[in-house]
Amino acid sequence: MKKATLFLSALVLLAVSCTKTEVVNQDEQKRGIGFSAYASRTTKAAQEDVIASNLGSLKVTAIGNGGIYFNDETFSKNGGVWESSTPHFWPAYPLTFCAYNEPVTDGFVTKINTDAGPTLTVTPSQTLANQEDLVVAYADNKIESNAASGSLPLNFNHILTQVVVKAKNSRSATYTVVVDEAKLANLAGSGTYTFSDNTMAADASLKNSASSTDYFTNSFTPKELNGEAQEVMTNGGHGKWYLIPQSATACKPSTEASD
Repeated sequence: MKKATLFLSALVLLAVSCTKTEVVNQDEQKRGIGFSAYASRTTKAAQEDVIASNLGSLKVTAIGNGGIYFNDETFSKNGGVWESSTPHFWPAYPLTFCAYNEPVTDGFVTKINTDAGPTLTVTPSQTLANQEDLVVAYADNKIESNAASGSLPLNFNHILTQVVVKAKNSRSATYTVVVDEAKLANLAGSGTYTFSDNTMAADASLKNSASSTDYFTNSFTPKELNGEAQEVMTNGGHGKWYLIPQSATACKPSTEASD
């Protein structure tokens, strides 16, 4: 029996585009600044993907009048509206809002940096089970009249690349091939997202050399391959990586193969 390890580095990672939109109903009650959320669906929604119905608490920064009105404030869902524990009310000047879903995994993102953009630093976990979907929203130059019944609509978009690994054995009638691990190497493990122009730039200084053997690694229940392509990473309900959008350099199997 031949046991194979998938070593994947020749990837072009592209940001996931939005295809559909869900709307969260707005509360009619009068209140301070609050938000209703519109979260895009992905082309292949899964249990761990963030959509409007499972969007948790938000981290929001408000900028206006040449300064910070509030910074990295937590807004939690109350009915159909996200509100902060300490109310914030609309000032006399316009505000620009930057928001993202609050991650469960520590160290996944840093707080919004308002010195350059503003921007958000993102570092996905190297452990597949700890990786999370990430959605962000940007609302520029808003005033109180833009918020119906006290809640301002925020349009959230996915900014990470979702990578699903499939494999097949085109000679299954002759050879038996079993896989139990997949690896991605030579990738940047961190990136900076700029809210104002909706771009993510990978931090090339964190990219491993082409000879790296295990930058992102996932072991799973051994699977025997047949002639049809099948997903191999299905352990624990996590079947995909969430990674920084980037281009990757192909490895040379003859000199850079993994054991």
